Amino acid sequence: MFRVDIYTTVKSSSNSKTLGKYGFICTCAKKSGGIGKIQDTGQIKGTRHETEVKAITEALSRLNQSCEVHIHCEDTYVVNIIDIFLPGWAGNGFKTAKEKPVAEGWQILWKKMQGHLIKTERGRHTYSDEIRKMMEET
Repeated sequence: MFRVDIYTTVKSSSNSKTLGKYGFICTCAKKSGGIGKIQDTGQIKGTRHETEVKAITEALSRLNQSCEVHIHCEDTYVVNIIDIFLPGWAGNGFKTAKEKPVAEGWQILWKKMQGHLIKTERGRHTYSDEIRKMMEET
């Protein structure tokens, strides 16, 4: 199983639905040696957390085979949802413990995670500044 590292950063400080930018970089070791790198940016109207989920979902969409995926994310809330709550929500028909429906973005992310071994790492990462610069240029 190939290891892929997904690094995400968002430019949205709001908990209300505003236009936010996101960026991601995916890296993996090439068979021929060296590191392969895919990067992209985008924007959506959503909260800071929704923007982060969109970044991760878009990055996972670029994978064409099952991988060991390390998601490096600055948003502790999103990492906690992925690690703690998302599997339970999926097993409960995407309803919370209080029977409230889970937002569609989380459901899409869950589907994209299937077939991969997912590990999360929270906090600033190697590509934080590079992704911020990419977002400024778009």
